[in-house]
Amino acid sequence: MRLILANVLFYISILSLYGQNNSLYVGPEYNYYPAGHIIGVQAEYSPNNNHHSFNARLATNITRRWDFSGLNDDERGFGFGGSIGYRYYLTPQCNGLYLGARTDLWFISVDWEDSSEIIQKGTTKITVLQPTFELGYLFRFKKGWELGTAFVNGIELNIKMDGEPVGEGWITLWQIRLSKQIKLEKLQ
Repeated sequence: MRLILANVLFYISILSLYGQNNSLYVGPEYNYYPAGHIIGVQAEYSPNNNHHSFNARLATNITRRWDFSGLNDDERGFGFGGSIGYRYYLTPQCNGLYLGARTDLWFISVDWEDSSEIIQKGTTKITVLQPTFELGYLFRFKKGWELGTAFVNGIELNIKMDGEPVGEGWITLWQIRLSKQIKLEKLQ
């Protein structure tokens, strides 16, 4: 059900973008962080000549926290989620250096193990709210291709937990994305 909700929000975002402009940038995105990987597909809408960009993403979050959490010796999880975000480019053509903000919502199942007193194991299902800010650079190429990279910082907040507590806190990611312009006709 949660994945369906994330998909619906993603496609509503895309449809609202479709009606506003005749081009959209879509492609894969990869994020590395010391305790995991985020792999997904992102879409970005950049209005012409005004510095602003809006983006949406659907992705998987593969977490391998080992001893990063401070609560357990090992935490490994997998889940799905989505994001919405905003970027401000220093050039009106929406390329080059940019600052951005993004909010992610993740639904992750975490298998954990702790041996601080006696060996305990379990699984905790979490809903994570992850607001972040980004500093990045977008390269534009011929034939509608883009390559972007960013350093992303923020916080992971476990807003719902079913099971024992698992790690949350500050997060730093490195992002890379490749996008292709898709020309769409304006809705009448």
